[in-house]
Amino acid sequence: MSDSPYIYFFFGNDDFAIRKQVEKFGAMFSDPTTADMNTSRLDARTVSENELTNAVGAMPFLAPQRLVVLENVSKRYTGLEGHKKFVAFLETVPPSTKLVLVDPEEVKERDIPNHWLVKWVQKAGEKAKFQGYHMPKQREMPGWISGEAKRQGGA
Repeated sequence: MSDSPYIYFFFGNDDFAIRKQVEKFGAMFSDPTTADMNTSRLDARTVSENELTNAVGAMPFLAPQRLVVLENVSKRYTGLEGHKKFVAFLETVPPSTKLVLVDPEEVKERDIPNHWLVKWVQKAGEKAKFQGYHMPKQREMPGWISGEAKRQGGA
């Protein structure tokens, strides 16, 4: 297992950019069959604690790591007690699981240092990383569209 992060927290209103980033983690599986057996996509609003614990704690099958994508964390774990409970859970995530937390919560740039998950990631050291993804502002949108079209081979 490498020393690279294995817990990621992605947040913001740019769902397209977040989905593209999450898709990159699928490349860690060389065989699509192995990917299906080692990938879980869960919604924090509906998953039971037991299901989440089992998905994160399961050993990878014929692969170096499992991938668990958990969405809407801030919708489920609210208030100080909810935050403490989820942070305690994060401390139990094994390096054999790549856990990707996806939260569409709108976090303003000035509030990022005070966000409860960002604070945890900063204390977690090399095992965790966070990244915000925000839609371009309206005045930036024409340039973004042009750049994205070029990136995808269009004119």
